[in-house]
Amino acid sequence: MSASNRHFLSRKLVYLLVVTASAHCGGMLLAATEGAKGITIEPSVAPMSAAQVSAEKMDSTTAAGIFLGVNKFDTETLATLTYAVDDAIDLAFLFAEDLKLIYPSNIFLALGGTPTKEASEKRLKILLEHGATRTAATHTEFYKLLHKAPRLTRGPGLLVIHISSHGFDENGKAYVMLQDSDLTMLADTGVPLTSIEHAMGTGERSGRAARGLLLIDACRSKATQPPKSAKGGNTLPYAAPEAFATPFLAAKGQATLSAADKDHYSYEDAEFQQGVFTHFIIEGLKGNVPGDASGLIRLGDLASWVSDQVQNHTRSKEQPQVIRFSWGENARYIPLAYDATKDMKDLQQRKDKAVGLLLNAMHNQSNRRLLS
Repeated sequence: MSASNRHFLSRKLVYLLVVTASAHCGGMLLAATEGAKGITIEPSVAPMSAAQVSAEKMDSTTAAGIFLGVNKFDTETLATLTYAVDDAIDLAFLFAEDLKLIYPSNIFLALGGTPTKEASEKRLKILLEHGATRTAATHTEFYKLLHKAPRLTRGPGLLVIHISSHGFDENGKAYVMLQDSDLTMLADTGVPLTSIEHAMGTGERSGRAARGLLLIDACRSKATQPPKSAKGGNTLPYAAPEAFATPFLAAKGQATLSAADKDHYSYEDAEFQQGVFTHFIIEGLKGNVPGDASGLIRLGDLASWVSDQVQNHTRSKEQPQVIRFSWGENARYIPLAYDATKDMKDLQQRKDKAVGLLLNAMHNQSNRRLLS
């Protein structure tokens, strides 16, 4: 396990699609309560009529994402992290280049330090070449992004905010730390989670994206140093297949996935070279979470799977990582990924059935000839 620290944050805030914010307290905060394990996700819930759904159209240019990662801080009151910058880059790449939910020019990377992994360096280069913006992870730059990014989203779009840094809890209020934050002045230099949630807007009534996801990869401990191993050229717009776009447009709401519950830590992992929480988010959306009957990986299924994986992976810790998540409306039904191989399997099954029918017909015809 790495010797990095991260502190946290938690709360609810997910617009439909993907908004990720992951901050570290020495850890990440993707909280899933015990009662949330094994949650059953119904096939779908459609708050819109069929006419409304068909009138909307998925468009990655109406989505935006802020991905913040801080490895090095300006003061010695906050321990250096190892993979926070990598987490931000890797998640941004997943949403822009792999899942194609966000157009690259609407990706904003607020980075405090440089990536540790060579793979993350290459991903950062590709994102910047495709139009993503890189800024410092300071208060001035981050609040500029909080003002700008939500205004780029609208209608069927998605807002994703991901924060990978230290996170702390003081007097019942959660804070995430930026590059120029100081633990001795937490209330003055930390960013309240409520401020981020407010900046994300209020869905359709705000004229912005109706779907949002806040991912927080950070601890949510008291304002003290956490344990040693805790984390305190453009492509064309993506055209989603109808099998994904229709259920996506039908689900709306806000959700927050936190890497640590209150008074808990989130951890980085040297083997993964990522935060544990972020690692399983990425792995889940790459297809490790079983899709539903339609081949869709929905937010609720992802959250339950990540919760189980994170708790199992950190079970040997003195304080295992406990995930927390919350959502409004029917945000848990938001599809984040589509298993295209299901179409191929269905096609193969139809082909096999057709071949079987043909062979059976030929066999019957041959028998009739023999009898005649």
